[in-house]
Formats: sequence, C-alpha cells, structure tokens
Amino acid sequence: MSQGSHAGSLEEAKALLAQARQEAEWARAKLQKVSEILRTLSTLSHKINNPLTSLLGRVQLLKLGAEADPKTIKATGVIEESGYQIARLIKELGHVVKQGRREVEEGPGDPREDS
Repeated sequence: MSQGSHAGSLEEAKALLAQARQEAEWARAKLQKVSEILRTLSTLSHKINNPLTSLLGRVQLLKLGAEADPKTIKATGVIEESGYQIARLIKELGHVVKQGRREVEEGPGDPREDS
C-alpha cells in the first residue's frame, strides 16, 4: 500500500469518527429531551389525578344527599362520568410514561437486529 492510500484511509476513518460522534451527540440530546417530556407528563398526571380523586369523592357525597332532586342527580351523574373519563385518560397517560421510561432506560437496540 502506498503512503497516499494510508493517508486517504486515515482521513476517511477520521471523517467517520466525527460523523459517529455527531450522531451520538444528537441521540443523547434527543434522549434527554424525551426524558424531560416524560417527567413533565408524569408530573401533570399526578397534579390532575389528585384533585380529580377529591372531586369524584365529593360527587359521591352530593349524590347521596340529593336523592329527591332529579336535576342534582343528573348533574352529579354528568360530573361523575366526566371525572371517570379524565381518570381513564390519566391512567393511559401513565402507561405511556412508564413505557417511554423503559425505552429510554434500555436505550436503542442494535440496528442490525431490525433487518
């Protein structure tokens, strides 16, 4: 091999290394961003779920005390159903956050396994 081909190979290797470093930096920044989003979603879920639980408990108390008033019974039923819908969404969000955290912790798989 001539000295010129060694120099060319060395330059190619340096270029590949620089590209790999840049891709690794990009992946690390993306992973950090995803982690921050997951933390935010988890916090929001918790902050919504706490007052929602209180709200649903109060609706139960209102329903017990409003046995004779059909309007109150209907209104509390609507509030209760809406609360349970929100609770289901928060639960689904919690599953998404858990799955996302698992994926972040495991890191990317070997791209050769996708083939």
